[in-house]
Amino acid sequence: MGDDMETDYVNEAEKKLGFPEQAARLCEGLGYRPFASLLVPSLLGMNEVKMGSVDAENHLEPFDTKKETKKKISKSFCEAGNLRGGNGSERNVALHLSQVLLFPHFLAEKGLAINRTPENGGDLDVRTFEELENLFAAEKLHPADLKTAVTREINAIFDPVREELAATQAKMIKEAFPVKKGGKKK
Repeated sequence: MGDDMETDYVNEAEKKLGFPEQAARLCEGLGYRPFASLLVPSLLGMNEVKMGSVDAENHLEPFDTKKETKKKISKSFCEAGNLRGGNGSERNVALHLSQVLLFPHFLAEKGLAINRTPENGGDLDVRTFEELENLFAAEKLHPADLKTAVTREINAIFDPVREELAATQAKMIKEAFPVKKGGKKK
């Protein structure tokens, strides 16, 4: 840190309130301008433990390919009609992601489209998390269909980030390893 610290806010899990409070007091004591803390709900990892960067197989990130995201969500516990997770967590991972991430931040206006064959009841257009939860609890929505819809929406969130990262990465590689022209081949 130095005079160039221009942090306006710090993004932190709501269960970690003590960290931003401590950091704010420390920064104030060192003479830095105050910052706001944006506290967000902790997301469950695919293993139903708080998502973190320690275990790459159990957290979602934009660096994952669409296929990797699908694989991670597909392997998470999601039993038909069971709202809870396999280890007793309050929600299974697909419902948890829908409740704390997708519906409040990305699906509030458009809802969640669930594509199913006519043999499986046809397509659904779910407008609220409560409707999704009720359909799942009543076993009118199969876990595979829920996971597929959640995966599609997570990938839609990640796609612009992936595109930007790919462009930035390509530029960095080009600058780090410039092509030499006109040299003799050995």
